[in-house]
Amino acid sequence: MPLKMMMMFKKYIITWQISNYKLNKSVTMADLFNLQSCYKKVYLARYWPSL
Repeated sequence: MPLKMMMMFKKYIITWQISNYKLNKSVTMADLFNLQSCYKKVYLARYWPSL
């Protein structure tokens, strides 16, 4: 593989990793948010009748 190709490939890999990391971060945040709303629903469903 020529050097220029190698450099471009490395650059591409690095950008891909960074965007992947950002994507994973936002996905995790969304998951946490969903989890919280899920817990609230369960909590309300469980404790609403006794209120």
